[in-house]
Amino acid sequence: MTQGWTLEDIEQAYIHHVLEVTSGNKIQAARILGLDRCTLYRNIANWGNAFLPEGIH
Repeated sequence: MTQGWTLEDIEQAYIHHVLEVTSGNKIQAARILGLDRCTLYRNIANWGNAFLPEGIH
């Protein structure tokens, strides 16, 4: 287990990875993550656009 990582850090890293894999397709990412689309959008809004992989808006 990686020390110094919070659960939110791990959640952000995983969502970031899934967004990269889906080329930024948030609906597809939400399905893969098992999240409601609105929940994914809310998380992204809370974390800010800097959180998104490069080239994804």
